[in-house]
Amino acid sequence: MKKIVLLLCVALVFGACNSRNVKEVPATKSLILYYSHQGSTRQLAQLIQQQVGADMEEITLVNPYDTNYQKTIERSLQEREQGVLPEINPIKSSLADYDTIYLGYPIWFGTYALPIASLLEQVDFTGKVLVPFCTFGSGGIEASRDSLMAHLPENITLEGYGVRAARMAAASEEIVPWLIRIGALPGEFVPMPEFDNMEPITAETKALFDEACGDYPMPLGTPVSVAKSVEPDTNMVCFVTETVCPSGDTSSALIYVVKPVSGKAEFVKVIR
Repeated sequence: MKKIVLLLCVALVFGACNSRNVKEVPATKSLILYYSHQGSTRQLAQLIQQQVGADMEEITLVNPYDTNYQKTIERSLQEREQGVLPEINPIKSSLADYDTIYLGYPIWFGTYALPIASLLEQVDFTGKVLVPFCTFGSGGIEASRDSLMAHLPENITLEGYGVRAARMAAASEEIVPWLIRIGALPGEFVPMPEFDNMEPITAETKALFDEACGDYPMPLGTPVSVAKSVEPDTNMVCFVTETVCPSGDTSSALIYVVKPVSGKAEFVKVIR
């Protein structure tokens, strides 16, 4: 069991690479197409554009969501329950002119926001290489990428990048190694970090977990084991947490934390 969890840690730390034939962004024209509710995803799209120089377009709604986050969640929850998708304005870009689409969105309810579901129903992505990127409160790049692959099984969907909205300041540094890894930028390949063996939680590692996650408003579970990846400037730490459900069953999650050589540890994401 520990070996399986460790392999998951290594494969999922930034988002697993695609196992299909094409594993890199082709050297052709690219479009950054994104939906942003409160501006974080727009900011991330702009950072990517600065690096790759792609064209860019924002997805907009006929009836925009409220700027109040809670009201937006209530409306989108009602839409999900009723099976209703929000109506988006037609995109102006001609997808026929592009081979690669960087698709950006916030994570809602564990996957891409509903405007992206509307986009997937209305726009033909046949033959496009998709590169997902997202912003989130706790996680969701892996689950949303899986949803994209399920909806567009014939497309190539590359490794995605996601960042907590609370960590947007880190995105400008993190996206460059990601873009190099998927072949969008030249440079020395940056491998994913290798984790050591899973070990039981100690007082020291519990304190590290609390430092990074103690102010997060939602429960993340109780840490039971930990693996570390020691890098020159930053340590990546993967915690396995357990939560007892109301049914009495126990669910597990992977919690990723970064610990700079100097500075406070940061909660990166959760994979449930």
